[in-house]
Amino acid sequence: MNLILEKTIHLVSSEDVDEISCKIIEIIQSIQTVSQSDKVKMQDSNFFNLLSSIFKLSNQSIKLSDIASKIEYVKDYRIQSKRLRGEYHNIIPMQQLEALENLEIYIDAITQLTASQFMILSAIVYKSDAIEYLKIFYTGLSYIQQVVEKHLYYLPDKIKKSIIHLAQDILNNYQYLIATTGNGSISIEKANLFKNINNTVKAIIYDINNPVEKAPKKFKNLDELWDYWDEIYEEEEMEETAETLIKALNETRERQGRPKLFEKLSF
Repeated sequence: MNLILEKTIHLVSSEDVDEISCKIIEIIQSIQTVSQSDKVKMQDSNFFNLLSSIFKLSNQSIKLSDIASKIEYVKDYRIQSKRLRGEYHNIIPMQQLEALENLEIYIDAITQLTASQFMILSAIVYKSDAIEYLKIFYTGLSYIQQVVEKHLYYLPDKIKKSIIHLAQDILNNYQYLIATTGNGSISIEKANLFKNINNTVKAIIYDINNPVEKAPKKFKNLDELWDYWDEIYEEEEMEETAETLIKALNETRERQGRPKLFEKLSF
């Protein structure tokens, strides 16, 4: 259990969060350079205020020593970054837009990993009820599994290795308990939790060792999206998928107090 505690502590470090802050500072400085060039000459004060806000939040995060506080700052500038992309996507170069979006996804992953880190540590350090301890422990592992399933492509090798080492130590630690679950020495509820923990760490290890190394499909415009759908869908499927997409876009814009993009879709 001491090994699991040690590996959990090192799952996500302050340095990992600082790397995010440094990366976003680099991106923001790149955007500032482009926006002040003769080719663009951006004059929108709100644009520069957003850049300045993200820059300041990133620097403030680096100065902190507590990882929980750092995470709160990166969550704040993730919101600002998403707003920046949404309002100025026609000004910011595609390369920087993609870099911001990828970093936002990575922030989501790191935020969830630190939540799982806290749960697992809490379960280990403050265990007083065996069942509750296992439930919290299992929930923390489930968070890690979700990150691996959704965001593996965006995780650096260092984080992947940390997850693998933790999962392997948990598997080794609980393996002998799994073998005793059928002899009636423990309750059914506890036996099921042991099995769930075992299956989850196996899934985590498998997914990391057998990655689908492919970035999510992205499209520069609707024409590219339609062409792609035309390749993979039959006409009826394409219409249904497009209607779902347009409905979601219109609902989002209405909540924002903005006009609909489309009244009716036609091909």
